Amino acid sequence: MSAKVLDPRMYRAIQAIRPDLLCNPIPDGTKIHSSDLHALAYGLMATVEAGEVDRLFTQFYEYLESLGAKCLFLTEKVRVAAIRRSRSILNVDVIDISNRIEVLDSSFYASLVDDEKSIEWSCGRILYSLIRFGGLLRSDLLAGVIQMLKAPPKMIGDHIWFEIFTDKDSDPYIWSPDPLSRVLLYKWYKEGAHNVFANSVQSTTKKWFPFIRRFFIKQELVWRKRGLTQTKLLVGQRAYLAVNAPAVIAHCAFGLHKIHTLKSSCYLRMLTKKVPPLPDDKDSDLKQSKPNEKLPNLRAPIGKSGLGKKNQEFLKEVGKVLRGNGQRGAKAREIHELIEEYRDSCSDLTRYLSHWVAARLIAKNRWGNRYSGSTAYTALRKIARRLLMAFGAESPFDMSLEAVAERYFEVIDMSDTQSLRQSVTKFLRQFHEYLEDDWGISSLGDEAPWVGLTASNAVVDAKIVLPHEYAAAIDYYKHCSETSKNQEKLLYEARRLVLTLGFRTGLRRREIHLLRIRDVTTKGRQEIVIRSYLDRNLKSRAAIRRIPIDVLLNENELSLMNKWLEFRRSHRAPSDDYLFAIPDSGGPYLQDRVIFNHIHWVLRHFTGDETTRFHNLRHSCATLSFWSWMRPRYKQNGTTHCDLHHLPVEQTSAQRRRVLDVEVGHEPSRKTLYALASMIGHSGPAMTLEHYIHCIDWMLECEMDRLTPVLTKKALANLAGVSVRQIENLSKGGQLTAKVISKRIARKYQSIARHPDVSTWNKPSEVFPKRNGYCLPPESLFSLGIWTAVQKFFIHGATIKALVVEFGIEENVIEAAIDRAR
Repeated sequence: MSAKVLDPRMYRAIQAIRPDLLCNPIPDGTKIHSSDLHALAYGLMATVEAGEVDRLFTQFYEYLESLGAKCLFLTEKVRVAAIRRSRSILNVDVIDISNRIEVLDSSFYASLVDDEKSIEWSCGRILYSLIRFGGLLRSDLLAGVIQMLKAPPKMIGDHIWFEIFTDKDSDPYIWSPDPLSRVLLYKWYKEGAHNVFANSVQSTTKKWFPFIRRFFIKQELVWRKRGLTQTKLLVGQRAYLAVNAPAVIAHCAFGLHKIHTLKSSCYLRMLTKKVPPLPDDKDSDLKQSKPNEKLPNLRAPIGKSGLGKKNQEFLKEVGKVLRGNGQRGAKAREIHELIEEYRDSCSDLTRYLSHWVAARLIAKNRWGNRYSGSTAYTALRKIARRLLMAFGAESPFDMSLEAVAERYFEVIDMSDTQSLRQSVTKFLRQFHEYLEDDWGISSLGDEAPWVGLTASNAVVDAKIVLPHEYAAAIDYYKHCSETSKNQEKLLYEARRLVLTLGFRTGLRRREIHLLRIRDVTTKGRQEIVIRSYLDRNLKSRAAIRRIPIDVLLNENELSLMNKWLEFRRSHRAPSDDYLFAIPDSGGPYLQDRVIFNHIHWVLRHFTGDETTRFHNLRHSCATLSFWSWMRPRYKQNGTTHCDLHHLPVEQTSAQRRRVLDVEVGHEPSRKTLYALASMIGHSGPAMTLEHYIHCIDWMLECEMDRLTPVLTKKALANLAGVSVRQIENLSKGGQLTAKVISKRIARKYQSIARHPDVSTWNKPSEVFPKRNGYCLPPESLFSLGIWTAVQKFFIHGATIKALVVEFGIEENVIEAAIDRAR
């Protein structure tokens, strides 16, 4: 029995949900889940009676048996009466709305053979197409489309995309049109309608539904007063997408999950596979000024841990004062007394936090506000522990500004919900502003994580390091290692391995930095075990996990890891020692700034973005892993993104078996999302989806490309401006969809689209950072601790004799370092 014998309605439903079941022969052992059968039923019930659906399912089972397929039904064969229908997606009201939308569809298809009637008519037709076939189902995005229609799209090669701005976000939403909408938009821009539209429509106009209603009224469709409303139209389209696409993709299109597409500059790098040149003035590390000498002994070295018992005891006492009764001034005086009492036993950061809340009780901040006792307690409770976990015993004044910004981003990342991230970000901003005003720390400028924060969005740095950029950085480190000797060679190897783990596993900066030898298993399956230690508290229980590096790392990367383990064990390092340590380096592990400042510098050269940080590797891991694990669903799709991060089939299969516990086929998308959230250490998938995965728009484009409607030859001929005979030749006997004329339309877009200037951009493999520049950072000029000594000499005025005693370095070495720094 051939698949062509199936009822066309069932054939289309199978093609949308499980196209692998239409292959002949079907591989033995193919799994069919209950969710697959339910999705087939949902797709049919929108237009077919229940009894007819049962008949179509009977035909489907007979088809499978006729092929001799030994399918594994992981559920009983489904009947319509046994299906639990989701009230939020498919119910009686939605079925009624779907029937009304069918009437609108008929009128819309009829308009495709008509000539343009007016600007409003064309705008309404485009908006309906964007909703129906373009996947734009959020009202705020449709409001942004009104402004989008005033300017042509951007284009690189054959790829066209739009940047839709909304009131809720500072960064645009990247949207690539479906084949039919692409054709309609071409006619709009070709005839200059966007110029007339820009002059006739106010810049503040956000109402999009009236344009759609007027379009159908001009199509002689009677629009009843209590007919299809704006909300009902979107609900009906959501139901259509929900039964034809994975739940995660559909929910993101609805706006149930707030997703963030890549930033414009990063998206352009992905399309061109090139990077802009890095400005020369960004080659050096960011500096900051010396703090005021308001408290001379406040920053005396005390050698205490950032999470020591005294810190906790001190913060507990401050919290009691803030929650107690009394006037604000009295509470501030009590806190100052506590600061004096604990001055010699607590870290600098703890005292800065206490000074901050005491100051906010009695003095207004930049915004003219003072704290009540409860507000001050809330502020301290939300950021104190997170700041101490991120900074440890270090003071923000002893770090570069980019390092401070990096730690602030880590603090924000410790928050699991969007509302908590917003709250933590707000208090971090106020704390840093206090340090600027009262202690003279420099402003973070555009590096600050609160730049672009509004009342309704969270801080999301939607940038990734692309695979070819990562490969260029790895090659650079490999070359540096091969041409170096002794400690410098080991240092490059350590940085290369840290960069690899960040990109492939998504580990946090502190999780990698404080790994121990025992955390890397070598017997059986090779894994990295993330667990809590005295000097490394994890943000939550979800951060305790096992990372299967034997499938996430390729052969060369795994070999690098094993060589480093052999090196550490060859020096008789016990299993409790830190993984990233070098003998005679002057400490139990490599300093944080020695590793990560240099990685930042390298990544910025190979991405051309001076704001790239190590934390962006975590976004890269989440985005690219989710895309590669979901890619089998889109392997037959021809969209622009399908060649991105194309891992070898064997490695992808191994990852899917190990991480997702699936063999082949189209795994449930929710399972993929939960597995990814668990791998990168989140307590739930919502945080991963909304803040770290930036490829949902690629998948939505693939889904809408697959669901593009079949049109008549006359409609396609009218849209393309050719004869019906030419359409027959272009289709070559295939389906008559807008894809038939997509290449022809793409060529015509060349003359009307905006082409970003990338003439000065280069491929990452052609970028050659100067070896004698910041690539050899100041802290690796001599021994690994010398840079800190030099900083203390210039910033704090420490004497050379004091530095000799503190760091154990010979006097002539320190003097040579100071002379070179000058």
